[in-house]
Amino acid sequence: MCVAARLSRQEKMMILSETAESILRRWIAAREEGDEQFTEDGIESVRRVLERFEADAHVAKNNDDSILRVLSKTVWDLGVLGGSDGRYGCFIETDEREELVPYLLGVVRDCGLTLEESEDPTESYRRW
Repeated sequence: MCVAARLSRQEKMMILSETAESILRRWIAAREEGDEQFTEDGIESVRRVLERFEADAHVAKNNDDSILRVLSKTVWDLGVLGGSDGRYGCFIETDEREELVPYLLGVVRDCGLTLEESEDPTESYRRW
């Protein structure tokens, strides 16, 4: 049995929350090193979206339709902030997407949504 299977739901959510924080810390470090694509307001706005996502996904747990609605709203909100025509510029690019999507899918899986390993329901409505 893999280690992840032995973790409690609370432990899994803590790891996922730490993953989100790790992503945001990398963005903050990049901003501090002069990467102008990441603004303080943009990063904090994404933090709020991800915090709301985790809370809403937990409330929707074990209800596939509700979880997918939470996921689609989160993806939409991230696009509004940092997508191709985002409020804070196009700062969610390939590298950021490769970090965010596994995190988002990990949260919804942990809340009870069954997905195939290669399945990505965000792909059809992502603008980032």
